Amino acid sequence: MFYLEAADLVQFIGATFGRDTLRGEWSHGGLANVRETLGIDRATLEHNWRAAVASRTAPAWPGWPAWRAQLNKYGCS
Repeated sequence: MFYLEAADLVQFIGATFGRDTLRGEWSHGGLANVRETLGIDRATLEHNWRAAVASRTAPAWPGWPAWRAQLNKYGCS
């Protein structure tokens, strides 16, 4: 569960701030230096991410083969 939450948070940062900023966040110590990279504190990032998650409708379960293929698309195996 935590792995999927972390993946969703990373996807949120990339979608919200852009891939270059996401790469900068990664190379500058991750969430330890979030204010310097994203311009917001960790609490605000978490609040905004949770609001984005809450606003989405859960997708229909595609089944394990399709789910696994989706994970592999992003380099997760």
